[in-house]
Amino acid sequence: MNIALIAALLAVPATSPIGHSSEGSTGQLKAKLLIVDDVDAFWKAWEGPTPPHIATTSTVTLKRPVYAMIVFGGCAPAADGNCNLSVTYRIVAPNGSQYDEPVSGEAWKGPPAPVPNLQASLASIGFRLEPQDALGDYVIQAELTDGVAISKLTISEIVTAKGN
Repeated sequence: MNIALIAALLAVPATSPIGHSSEGSTGQLKAKLLIVDDVDAFWKAWEGPTPPHIATTSTVTLKRPVYAMIVFGGCAPAADGNCNLSVTYRIVAPNGSQYDEPVSGEAWKGPPAPVPNLQASLASIGFRLEPQDALGDYVIQAELTDGVAISKLTISEIVTAKGN
């Protein structure tokens, strides 16, 4: 993916209130958190023409789960030429409590994409609203850790749970 994708993604209006940002950077690492309701469509668009058209959402319902996907660039390579990027996802419920347990995974272990290209994280998280869950705003947070640069970057997005 090229820098045109970052420009297209950054042009999407922010839906997060103050204190939450779906995009961020630290050192050379830059990342954006996308919320999609069709993970297969995300990967199909990602593997298609550049820049991809990725449909995002800001709502979750009982009938339709959502998925947090990360696109990033600028991970630091180690002496062997490979990045070591991990991610921990957390979800905060409307009342401010932690929703379920944090989920960690390998975001990327391999060579970085050539500058200014982007990569998609291998680790994502799904969020399915259950009948007993409160309606309102949930915060999906992703903490990226660059194991080579020894740096962390936290990005988050608001997903509104609706009854239908």
